[in-house]
Amino acid sequence: MHRRENTVAKREPDSLERLIHEILTTTKGAGAKAPVLRAHQSFQTFARRDYSNALRKLLDRRQVAEIFAEMGAALPGLNQKVFRTLDLRRLAEIATELGAVLKAKPLDDSQGCALRGFYVSDRVLVGKPLIYVNTADHPVRVAAAFWHEVGHHVVKRIFDSRHAQTHLSLGAEYQDHLDDPEEIVADMLLVLACYPHHAALRLFNMPAPTDALNQCPGQLVSRVRPYIRAVSGWDFEKKLNATESLRQLAGMIHFAKLRATLLSEYAI
Repeated sequence: MHRRENTVAKREPDSLERLIHEILTTTKGAGAKAPVLRAHQSFQTFARRDYSNALRKLLDRRQVAEIFAEMGAALPGLNQKVFRTLDLRRLAEIATELGAVLKAKPLDDSQGCALRGFYVSDRVLVGKPLIYVNTADHPVRVAAAFWHEVGHHVVKRIFDSRHAQTHLSLGAEYQDHLDDPEEIVADMLLVLACYPHHAALRLFNMPAPTDALNQCPGQLVSRVRPYIRAVSGWDFEKKLNATESLRQLAGMIHFAKLRATLLSEYAI
C-alpha cells in the first residue's frame, strides 16, 4: 500500500507540470521558454492543501446542514441540476426573485478581469442588496461570479451581519477563501450549481477520495476539465496571458476540491 502511494506521489508532480506546460504553451504571448517549473512550484502548497481539515475548522456539520437547507429553499433544483444559463437577463431575473439587484458591466480599468464581482448587502445604493458582475470576463466565468455572489446573498441571514458589508470576488484569492467562512460558503453555492450531486458522484466518488484528491491535483483536473467543457463549452483560452490562465487553473482546482470535499465529508 505504501509503495503504491509513494508511486502516485512521485508521478503527480510530472502530471501537474505537464498540465501547466500545456496551458502556458497555448496562451497569448507564451514562448518555448515558458517558466513551467516556477509555475509548478508555486502551485504545490495551494494544490495540496487539505480541504477537509480546513472546512472542519470553519464549519461544523450542523452549520453545513443549515447552510445547505437555506440554499435549497432559496434555489429549487440546486444540487439536482446544472445551472447552465449564461443569459444576463435571466440572471437578473433570478437576482430579482431573490430580492437583489444585478448590475452587469465591464470593468474598464487596470484591474481587468481580476475583480470578478462583488456583493453589497446595504440597501442604500439601489434600494436592495446589490450583486455586481464584471462582464469583461468570459461569459462562463461571469455566470460563476454571479452564483458566488448569490451565495453571499442567500446565506447572509445565517451569518447575521450587523453592518453593511461588501464582499469582493478576486480571482487570484481562492486559497484565502479557506480561511473565511463567508467566502467558502459562497463558493459552496457555486460548486453545487456547477456540480450537482449526480455529477459529483461520477467525478469524485473514488476510493479514499479525500486522500487521492489532496495528493493528485493533476488527476483531479483531468477529471473535471472535460466535464466543464461539456456542460459549459469553456476551456483555457489562447487569448489569455500566462498569469490569467494559471489563475483559471487555480480556480478549477479550488472548486473541484471543494465539491469533492462536500461529497466525501458531508454527503452533499
